[in-house]
Amino acid sequence: MSIPPFLKSGSTWSLFLSAVAITLSQSPPVVNWFRGEKVSVRVAREWFMGNALGHPTVQFTVDVQNTGGRTVQFTDIDCFLKKSTGEVINLPIENYLQGTPTSESANPTRLPITSISLRPGERWNASVTGHEEWNETDEATVNSISFAIIDDIQAQRAKAKAAEATWYAATDDHVKQAMAFFKEHFKITQGQYTAFVAVKHDEQTLAVAAHPLVIYSYHIDYLRSLSDGYKWGYNLLPSFASMRPDLRLQLNRPLSIADAARGYASK
Repeated sequence: MSIPPFLKSGSTWSLFLSAVAITLSQSPPVVNWFRGEKVSVRVAREWFMGNALGHPTVQFTVDVQNTGGRTVQFTDIDCFLKKSTGEVINLPIENYLQGTPTSESANPTRLPITSISLRPGERWNASVTGHEEWNETDEATVNSISFAIIDDIQAQRAKAKAAEATWYAATDDHVKQAMAFFKEHFKITQGQYTAFVAVKHDEQTLAVAAHPLVIYSYHIDYLRSLSDGYKWGYNLLPSFASMRPDLRLQLNRPLSIADAARGYASK
């Protein structure tokens, strides 16, 4: 079988090699073809915790990096604390803070986590916020309690003269209702915990980080003391206006990637 003349032509092979070179130049590096999809996640070892009518809130910095060879997307960041005795406190991450306070804006912008795309080598880091969610019935009660206290305070302020005091406390009935709800729903106790943070694409887990930590009795005392602000209208709803809430939790060294993944899967 004879070779077609055009295959013997040097110009044909030059054109072919040029086309291959152009194609490769427009593609990711060849080494990335074999690296697959891989994501790493790190979290700051300093966390900040508060609570709203008994449910804990958290804020910390997370760093997600695409260490694989393909573009990846994540749509959720899951977070929970698991006590050594088995209790789990779910703290799903609802949003993150973009930017820092300026003279024009006292607070950074809060954005929801929807879908974040990372090309190979890219990383995403932000201060994220999460809190234990209420069920539908409790959420209705929380809103009712909060609005009653705030409306009470605003009504007193509206009736006051400009020269009078600017601090007004809600009536005892409203405060007692808030305290009763708080006492019923405040479940966090001192002890040994592990904090799990998972980056996910829908139901697929891309990466997990896990850190042991200890919640001490003085942490519990501080969280309980936040209820003192209810009569002034404070700490009723999750609020992340401050970049650094008062209560600081110090996490211990992270578990191995394998142990973190096993612990997360056994939730």
